[in-house]
Amino acid sequence: MKLSFRIIVISIIVALTAIFGWQLYWLTGLYSSIKQETYTTVVAAIEKADVHELLCRGKAVEAIDKKKGTNNQNRLVSRSYNYGFEIFSAMPTIIMESIYSGLHESLDFVLPINFRYMRRYILSECRSKGINLEIYRIFFDVSSGPKENQYQFVKVLPRNMECLTYTNKEGRYTYKVYITPLMHIVLYRMSGILISTLLIIVLLGVAFWYLIHVIMKQRTLEEMKDDFTNNMTHELKTPVAVAYSAADTLLNFKQGDDKAKREKYLQICLDQLSRLSNLIEQILSMSMERRKSLTMKKELLDVAELVDQLMEYHRLKSDKEVAFHVRIDPPHLHIFADATHMSNVMSNLIDNAIKYSADKAEITIEAAETDRMNRIVVSDQGIGIDRDNQSRIFEKFYRVPTGNMQHVRGYGLGLYYVKQIMEKHGGSISVESEPGKGSTFTLLLPKRK
Repeated sequence: MKLSFRIIVISIIVALTAIFGWQLYWLTGLYSSIKQETYTTVVAAIEKADVHELLCRGKAVEAIDKKKGTNNQNRLVSRSYNYGFEIFSAMPTIIMESIYSGLHESLDFVLPINFRYMRRYILSECRSKGINLEIYRIFFDVSSGPKENQYQFVKVLPRNMECLTYTNKEGRYTYKVYITPLMHIVLYRMSGILISTLLIIVLLGVAFWYLIHVIMKQRTLEEMKDDFTNNMTHELKTPVAVAYSAADTLLNFKQGDDKAKREKYLQICLDQLSRLSNLIEQILSMSMERRKSLTMKKELLDVAELVDQLMEYHRLKSDKEVAFHVRIDPPHLHIFADATHMSNVMSNLIDNAIKYSADKAEITIEAAETDRMNRIVVSDQGIGIDRDNQSRIFEKFYRVPTGNMQHVRGYGLGLYYVKQIMEKHGGSISVESEPGKGSTFTLLLPKRK
């Protein structure tokens, strides 16, 4: 079972690691692809913006020529450009590049580049492709031309920006456009995929953790049930065997004629049957609690009277000396609780205090009332409970290791039962303990409204 469980866990871990690794590999490839696509799109937009900006400047120069009149050279440049634009687009790329270079050299001396128009065109072209970016600066470098060949669109340039370069095929001029870093643009475009992937990874991780947690809890519960079954089988068998032996002795070995021996063996039978009855009662109580059919028949109980009955019972039952110290304030304090179950709760705490004490059990029982609650405290000077076990002692089937007190037997049901009963009363139970110095259990019960 342990080996198969380990194999299952390792298989799940390997499978999840492979899934996460594949997702990472796929996302890395997707990032590179989108980054290259974004770069190509933006550079293409710069190229198209250059062409359209030339067209706009050509028209502007022609309008100026018509209005004011200029030399024939400028007019020839503007008219040639506007008249031949449709013809240029049908020409081979090499010829078109040569014409654009010549137009740049001619128009740049007449009218400066309209960088604002280029920025609007690039942004429009990119947004039509789903790319959101910001342009901070455009720099134009040409082998021969005017010195004023750049424009900055913000007062202060951000530290984190990226430069994209477009050079015409003849290499006669270059645009350098400073934009939002491509990494930011790509991550923004991938945000939907990244968020969904992260959610899937988190869900898989949580599901895996929950699966392992449930399996571990089931394994622990299964082991506890096995221990409980073994202990309970032994505990049920022991009183039956002892009572059977006592009865057999009376019947078959003529011990019934001796009054003292008869009473002794009958008392043994009675004690063992009483022990057996208590075991069955605990099992039935646990079964009823599990079916949620356990009901509380609450009534007013005199705490002093209840404690007196329990002290007398445990003095007679215990095989060791027991000293009780009782403080009840006010003396006639009453609580609103189920008589049978509250007696079992107190009896469980006292029984534990006796079992886990050394040769002599010193038990203190205190009861008091506050504004809203009644408080009952049961303290002992026994072996105590370490901090790691204190949070688990109220779990079903859980037993604290008892060290050298191996004779102390139990089923891990007593404190679990106590906690369930207190919760059904609307109250609570807590513990304070230190190894070697004893334990203090505090019961809180709401007052009757």
